[in-house]
Amino acid sequence: MGDRFILGLNPEESEIEIGPENEFKEVLQNVAMIWSTPKGTVPLNRDFGLDWSVVDQPLPKARALLISDGITQTRKYEPRARIVKVEWPQTVEQSAEGALYPILTVEITLTGS
Repeated sequence: MGDRFILGLNPEESEIEIGPENEFKEVLQNVAMIWSTPKGTVPLNRDFGLDWSVVDQPLPKARALLISDGITQTRKYEPRARIVKVEWPQTVEQSAEGALYPILTVEITLTGS
């Protein structure tokens, strides 16, 4: 079992760190990138990211589809991380206005750990 970290995904509060100071930060940054990138927007890797077209679905269904896709994409692109828990702190009203920012609990297992 690896170490667990909480990762809030709010694009207004996140920055990309070039050359993270340790492997844990690198993995968390990779997970954040996976979960915040719309699928189809990365040249030469159109499968990378999440399918954000689901946001037009009813809120519970949209959240469930994003979680499923996010877990699948995390397994594929960042195998050192495992999504343990996904929380949606926004109210229904905030979500209806487009604020779907999950808080992830991520378990990280480093090579040789």
